[in-house]
Order: sequence, then C-alpha cells, then structure tokens
Amino acid sequence: MKEIQKIFICFSLIFGIFSNAQSIDINEIEAKLVEQPKHLVIKFSTEWCGICKIQDRRIEKSEELKEILSERIYFIEFDAETKESFQLLGKAFRGQPHGMHEFAEILLEGETIYPAWVILNSDLEIIFKYTGLLKSKELISIFTQIL
Repeated sequence: MKEIQKIFICFSLIFGIFSNAQSIDINEIEAKLVEQPKHLVIKFSTEWCGICKIQDRRIEKSEELKEILSERIYFIEFDAETKESFQLLGKAFRGQPHGMHEFAEILLEGETIYPAWVILNSDLEIIFKYTGLLKSKELISIFTQIL
C-alpha cells in the first residue's frame, strides 16, 4: 500500500496535479462574483498540451503569481476539450464529443492555441485575451495592470 502511495505522490508531482494556485470550479463562479466581485482569469489548456505544462511549472515557481491567482482574482483552469457541460448566467455550455468545448470556442473565438488566457471583469466582460506561453513576470505585469 505504501508503494502505491509513493508512486501516486511521485506521479502527481511530476505532472503537476498538486497546485498552490487555487483554481475554482466554473460552477462556483456566479455565487463567488455575487459574494465578492473580482476579476476572473481563465487559463484554457488541454491534457495533451506540453506548453501548458511548462506554463503550470512557471506558475508554481512564482510565489507572487500564486498569491495573485489565489487571493486577488478568481482563477479557473479550464480544459478546453472537456466533455462536461455546465450553466453560467442561465446559459448552458456543452462539451463536444470531439474537439473544443462550446465555452472555450466562444471565449477563444475558435482559436486552438494553448495555453490561452482570458481575463474578464466582474461583469464578465472580456478585458484581455492572449494565446501562448507567458513568463511569470509577464503574467504578474498583466495582472497588476488590470487589478
């Protein structure tokens, strides 16, 4: 049993399952925005995206970035190819059998470059969009300018 636990811990650390930047569930966002309005940052990625894993490691190495993502904004990590459906502001967003989720397709306007960053204000209006890898300092600069 201890061997299985060790293997799971090693696997989790290698693939970044444990994250100190607290991502919230998309289903919780409406209630959170009513409770305490904040900007919303969505990082779109996919399971197969190697560059996304590099982006995740950069986030994990930056204490300042983790603090911003955990405390000062609402942060959602969204798998752009998830099959799960959800509702937001009374609209249903459906996962597709193959390819891009409807929510990702709308916000990213069909672009399939990952990671993709979308920042929305507390009224859920898009105020920033970027596709591709960003350095931690670049992310911090973007977030501090917007906040």
